[in-house]
Amino acid sequence: MTVKLNCSSSGSVALSAPASTALGADVVLNLPSHAGSLDRLERAGNILQVVYGTTGTSASNTNTTYVDTTLSASITPTSASSKILVLVNQAYKAVSGSSPAGYAGHGIRILRDSTVVYVPTGDEAPATVGDYEYYFQTGDTGFCSLWGRGSITLLDSPSTTSAITYKTQGRSYGTSTVTYQVGEGISTIVLLEVAA
Repeated sequence: MTVKLNCSSSGSVALSAPASTALGADVVLNLPSHAGSLDRLERAGNILQVVYGTTGTSASNTNTTYVDTTLSASITPTSASSKILVLVNQAYKAVSGSSPAGYAGHGIRILRDSTVVYVPTGDEAPATVGDYEYYFQTGDTGFCSLWGRGSITLLDSPSTTSAITYKTQGRSYGTSTVTYQVGEGISTIVLLEVAA
């Protein structure tokens, strides 16, 4: 006996029963009764696709204007109602400059195409030059540097089925010099389409 499932657009999938079972007994496939339901791919909360991006290409910035960090990934949502869960892990090194000396910091933001969808939190440090999230202060006027990884989680609602690109940009704090993917550092971005 063969059961044929017709696809929504064209073609079909055939399920064929075996000629016999090892024990000669019937095989029963139980589907959910009226009290249950079959799971569907588009059910809210299901992961519809995963995209992974990585970069080891360094990018440096010495001012407070955002520049691309070379980390990006593109995804084409299957439904306009889908959410995109963005997971960023960005390697960095920030080195103090001359003003203010003894301080090093920077900020990372996320863009969907040309739209900013995540902005670093604001702060009030001795030199108020804008938003940043990663900051280090030595307490004196000597040289200092800050190494680490920035982790950002964002749930976005792009409302489209067209291809979109998520990328990160970084800016320095004061006259700090910030370098992303410094040395052997590798940064990653993961995009998960979540059914809504």
